[in-house]
Amino acid sequence: MNTYLQSTAASLVSYDSDNVEKGVSVKFTHAWMTRDGVPLQVENPLLVLFPAGEISGFRYLRKWEPPPIETIARKPGAELPDPDELNRQIPVETWAIGLDGKPREPWQRYFVLYLLDASTACLYTYANQTIGCRILVTGIEERTRWARALYGDDVMPLVRLADRPFPTKFGERRAPDLQVLGFRRFLEGGLRVVDTSKSALEDAKLPPARDTLHDDIPF
Repeated sequence: MNTYLQSTAASLVSYDSDNVEKGVSVKFTHAWMTRDGVPLQVENPLLVLFPAGEISGFRYLRKWEPPPIETIARKPGAELPDPDELNRQIPVETWAIGLDGKPREPWQRYFVLYLLDASTACLYTYANQTIGCRILVTGIEERTRWARALYGDDVMPLVRLADRPFPTKFGERRAPDLQVLGFRRFLEGGLRVVDTSKSALEDAKLPPARDTLHDDIPF
């Protein structure tokens, strides 16, 4: 990855609490749309941004009620506070009531994805605390971990916005999803396709079977 892009991507995990949403904030409510509710029209594939060598860590805590609204961002090299401990410090009678009619924990952990349109340089932020968002974010993180183990710690997934069926107790709903088109790395000032036909597995030299099994088959 070129040095400038690496430092720019790395700065995303150094965000301050007042500016966790970068570029265009998007959400998923049965379909992808902007934070203002306008249907999202993204024709180009998007690059999921991760700093070289770091995959997880795009998280923050947010409290909407009781006021004031507060956000705690993760600092580089540090962990977020335990939201359960923060919630224990707030009287339950001041908590907001959730859709299930029960008090809703004020501090929630948000999962975050930063998506870059490499054709237009438009940056999108998707952040939410829902189960669907958590599954999406942790899933793409896991896939990126395997890709970096195979192809190098600077590769990033190229994706297209998608959705999938999601069963709930209220019936089937749609959940956010990402269609992985491949992997890319920035090299010599440009975006390069990762050759997935070659991987770190090719460099691994396995010992002869007799050394592994401690046996020498005579035929």
